[in-house]
Amino acid sequence: MADNRKRHHNKKPFRDNYKPPFNDSVLNEPVTNLTLREETSSLLLGANISTVGDVLKRTEKDFYKIPHFNKKNLLDVKFAVKKRDLFLKPLPVETEQNQENKPVSGSENAEKGGQKPIERQNERRNDGNGRSGQDKNRPGKQNGKNEQQARREARREEKNKPYVMVTAIERPPKPVKEPIKEEHDAYVKVNKGGLWGFRDRAGKTMPVEPIYDEVFSYKEDMCCVQKDEKFGFVNRQGEEVIPLIYDCATSFSEGLACVFKGDTCGYIDKEGNVVIDFKFDAGTPVINGECRVKKSGKWGELHIDNPNEIRWIV
Repeated sequence: MADNRKRHHNKKPFRDNYKPPFNDSVLNEPVTNLTLREETSSLLLGANISTVGDVLKRTEKDFYKIPHFNKKNLLDVKFAVKKRDLFLKPLPVETEQNQENKPVSGSENAEKGGQKPIERQNERRNDGNGRSGQDKNRPGKQNGKNEQQARREARREEKNKPYVMVTAIERPPKPVKEPIKEEHDAYVKVNKGGLWGFRDRAGKTMPVEPIYDEVFSYKEDMCCVQKDEKFGFVNRQGEEVIPLIYDCATSFSEGLACVFKGDTCGYIDKEGNVVIDFKFDAGTPVINGECRVKKSGKWGELHIDNPNEIRWIV
């Protein structure tokens, strides 16, 4: 009997020819340069994901192949990557041609009107004269000649059809988008004794004392902070306007932030009021008055003006 234990331990390493479209200096940075939680960093390093390039060459589904890697860890990775203006490997899009080339099973063939071989064999039953049912219904020689003549006339008519000249459509050139100018925030992150806070660029004042395990960028004058694995928000004066009671959170966008309580998420305003209940598995930032939410494995479009009517994407 073959020893399956060797086969079990000799797993093939992750191989992918995809190269993220970023500089090699960024891709070769250690994964510890990303602002990740200690748990997430340990899981990545345990899976031999040691550089930023190893992270960016994986899709969201690839991370779930890592043992004990959960949705909260993935959200942590996506948040850290987005903070550096990077992105993960996009999922492949299945084209219509690939769908057409898929093999059709016997049940699908039957639904499309196909017949099973046994059914075709049953049709070819011999009659009393030794002729099968198909032979009995076969047209005679005269009918065969008429069919050939009809096919010749159809081909002759097809050749005599006039040709239509199709001219190329000239499309106006696409407008060139100007590059977005990066505006630096008035505050700069500062680390003291392993804890984080903010100071102004002149170094004169420290509006946010370094007492947090992690601080993120200011968005709409609100900053997401983390301490003891809980998330909350502080304003420009360093006041905790939203207490650190959430298990995960994203920055504010158009006055709303997606926050997690346990495994479900919802949206709150800058006063901490719940605008959209905690009933979704995941959510994206609000853009142009709408966002995308995930529930029961499906994503849907949610409009802030009418959050009860969600257009689910099948």
